[in-house]
Amino acid sequence: RRLLLEKFGKATQARIAGFDAQGLSTAARRCAAAASLRRRATGGPGEQCPLKLSSFDAARGLANTAWAFAKLSVVNAPLRESMSSCAMAMITEFGAQGLANFVWSYATVEWLDSPLLEVIAAASRANIADFEQQNLANTSWAFARCEWNDGPLLDAIAEEAVIKMKDFQRQGLAN
Repeated sequence: RRLLLEKFGKATQARIAGFDAQGLSTAARRCAAAASLRRRATGGPGEQCPLKLSSFDAARGLANTAWAFAKLSVVNAPLRESMSSCAMAMITEFGAQGLANFVWSYATVEWLDSPLLEVIAAASRANIADFEQQNLANTSWAFARCEWNDGPLLDAIAEEAVIKMKDFQRQGLAN
């Protein structure tokens, strides 16, 4: 099984230059799920990504790609800068999960992008009523991990958590 995952990872890397945005996102998510390319480096899937990001037609694909590269521990400056630019341009298209996943992905690899955090914080405050328990937990964790103290966002998260607390499952309460 491990050999199969390694071959999949190598085949993906060899063909990545020809992937469109959706193909890149799908490959990154699958590699992340399989953990076949887990490393902290440049190169691999992230190497070709900055040239492809502008072709994303939906914020969801961008958020999924950011999540996948964070799961793979890919820290690639051109990749992160490109994803930041794209995210800021389409921030109004992100839903609660996309906002939470995107900021989580940056916090996970400890990539601090102040303008992006400001934009995500504002969009999260505006859409806080749409956040589920996991979105609330991931967003508060991510901003704490980035040591980004946005009082109005934290207040909004706390207020929304209190409103939704009766519906939280045990895991949601633990988060």
